[in-house]
Amino acid sequence: MLKNTKWEIPLLIESRRPARKMRVIVFFIVIPIIKAFKPESFLLLADSDEGAIYKLNLTTLRREPLYRLTVFRPIAVGFDYLTNGVYWTDVKLKAIRVGDLHGNYAKTVRTLERGSVTDGLTIDSLSRLIFYTDTTYKGIFLLTIDGLYRKTIIYKSLDQPRAIISDSNTGTIYWTDWGATPKIETSNYDGSERRDVITTDLVWPNGLAIDFKAAILYWCDGKTGRIEKSKLDGTNRMVVSDQSRSGARFFGLALHETTLYYTDWAKRYLMKMSTSGGSLAVVESKTFEKLSGVYLYDGDWYSEETNACAISKGGCSHFCFPRPKYSRKCACPDNMFLTFDMKNCNYREPLRILMLGKSGVGKSTTGNAIVGKEVFETSPASTEFSLTSKTSFFEGISLAGQFVRVVDTPGLFGTLKVDPLVLEIYKAIRISFPGPHIILFVTRVGSFTLKDTSSLATYKRIFGTDIEKYLIVVFTGKEILMENGINIHDYVQSLSSDSELKQLLHRCNNRYVAFSDTGDVFDQRKNVDKLLDIAGRLMLQRLANPYFTNDIYEAIVKLFLDTQEDDESEIEDHEKLKYTDT
Repeated sequence: MLKNTKWEIPLLIESRRPARKMRVIVFFIVIPIIKAFKPESFLLLADSDEGAIYKLNLTTLRREPLYRLTVFRPIAVGFDYLTNGVYWTDVKLKAIRVGDLHGNYAKTVRTLERGSVTDGLTIDSLSRLIFYTDTTYKGIFLLTIDGLYRKTIIYKSLDQPRAIISDSNTGTIYWTDWGATPKIETSNYDGSERRDVITTDLVWPNGLAIDFKAAILYWCDGKTGRIEKSKLDGTNRMVVSDQSRSGARFFGLALHETTLYYTDWAKRYLMKMSTSGGSLAVVESKTFEKLSGVYLYDGDWYSEETNACAISKGGCSHFCFPRPKYSRKCACPDNMFLTFDMKNCNYREPLRILMLGKSGVGKSTTGNAIVGKEVFETSPASTEFSLTSKTSFFEGISLAGQFVRVVDTPGLFGTLKVDPLVLEIYKAIRISFPGPHIILFVTRVGSFTLKDTSSLATYKRIFGTDIEKYLIVVFTGKEILMENGINIHDYVQSLSSDSELKQLLHRCNNRYVAFSDTGDVFDQRKNVDKLLDIAGRLMLQRLANPYFTNDIYEAIVKLFLDTQEDDESEIEDHEKLKYTDT
């Protein structure tokens, strides 16, 4: 099957490089062939009670059953225009299925979890993605087009998600929720920048359709019996058709130019009407059993628009999310994580970061900067008193999008006595097992004292001298330097060559980064990016031993596993508290 013209033509032309004349001949030969294979405008319809997928030609109004015996209870239906693949959800088989436009085959793309009810489906052909909603698991999920990989996009504050539409140009999804708090929402493909669109006067918002050129959102409500529209931000809301008196139970909605096609569980016909309202019409006289999902393919559609994911998934190994201005973001399936090149995914644990230092130097503040939120309790930068009396940690997504586990420890020379302090450090060892990828030694600008030197010596006695092979020095209070017109590099250069700090930096191969105590999110993002860049280069240099460990690590973990069952539950509860989603 030939693919969409905007991909096939350039490839064929590029393959005929030697002669200019030959390239022109190929161009005129290929165009008619591709147009001959280009489908006319049609609707795909899912008849849930009959268990059938229909194709309805909008020019001839000829109805063609594509799938019957291989379909049990279809709900949502979609189309991949690059491969002419027909996709549908089957709530009886608990699967997402695919076939072609001629009913030649049907196969399962993905078998879903037991009890799944998938009422919504949308295909991003350019980015090779499938989004679907699941009312049982109350979430929005993503598949690669072949169904091999899955990612959870949204699972919080959803009740009964149903219809869903994707915009491959902006990397945006829109969906309905007919649960306890009915609403229409939108977000980026990765679930970020989520916001409400419509939240009032809804009951069962079942169907969605969008005119992306005019930036108009249409929806139908199966309980109120109304079809309405608004701008994409929810403003300028108005009723297109009120059929509440006729007992309408709308479900599916599709848009073609200025015509809305919709399914109504109270009727056995496919209906249509103008986007400006007015009279209703039956599309064709033959009846159905119970029409649910409807999808419209526009045969006259042709666009030079593309996105950054259209070619080779934008260089991403698994998922590519398009963004405006021809940008993109790579993402990974559940239980996989982005590597440091931010393109490839791997089955690996998060980047483990252990923070050490004396009391009051800003370890907790640094940890908050790394994760982009206030998760570690902090004290004012002007005091050496530390609020951190117990080891704590955060596991989740950092400000830079990297999956991390950040472990914060009580500072030396603080309020804790030696024995409790050592116990907390041992807890940190266990939490960061099998070992931290990087160890941050935190100190304040201009305040490296004998206490810092003694702290480092203590840590070396606990961990061994190899600790410095994984050490990165973090300076806090960068704003002090900025106020005096000094950057961190000039500050480091100005240190006396025989000072303890200068010698430490030399032993660490000058791995250092500076953080501000009061910097805005953009400045902190640069600092975090710098830190992760140093960490990435350090790990590349130490591929054989990517994280620090020694006999002490293994012995302490074994000790805790054998004797600290109560601490186990405490740590697990703390992990649940600190964990955050994508």
